[in-house]
Amino acid sequence: FGSLDSGEKIRHFLTQVAHESDEQLTIAEEGGAITNTVGRKELLGTKWVGPEAEYSIDEVMGDPEIMANIAPANKLGNGPPSSGDGWEYRGRGPLQLTWKGVYDNFTNVYQNNGYGSTSFVENHGKISSDVEKGTLAAIWYWNKRVLTKSFVDEGSLTVEDVTEAINPGMKGIEQREKVFGAIENNVDCDK
Repeated sequence: FGSLDSGEKIRHFLTQVAHESDEQLTIAEEGGAITNTVGRKELLGTKWVGPEAEYSIDEVMGDPEIMANIAPANKLGNGPPSSGDGWEYRGRGPLQLTWKGVYDNFTNVYQNNGYGSTSFVENHGKISSDVEKGTLAAIWYWNKRVLTKSFVDEGSLTVEDVTEAINPGMKGIEQREKVFGAIENNVDCDK
């Protein structure tokens, strides 16, 4: 199911999991993370927020559910804000699986590999409440998101390259480097 076939890959995988999940394997992105990530400018750049739009900026700011529904609307399988998809398919699990289309893709891989019949589109909470399913989702996402990037050299992984693949924009790079150092010094992944 996955290619965590070296100590180096395992260390990098664990680093990203620790950062993305705030060191908790069973986590769903909470309101504070959304309100800290989605900004005024991004919301005003949509057709749903503004003086003549469905929502006013004052109505949206500080409301994580509305913010989560607007920012990713009509992208990667999510519907419009009224669908609630942004909130329903917010980041969950060890690597924060996000977007309805991504949940659907993981469902197909999960079912086609004989792991079960669970639909993660219908049961999205399983990614954050079931450690086994969440871990499988994280490994799948790792393979899909990291190991397929042309700038990621599997033989010479760096925290910077892996971070860019997982979360473009290098968000939290200092924390990720610190976690990688701790894992490298304290976890034996080469046995």
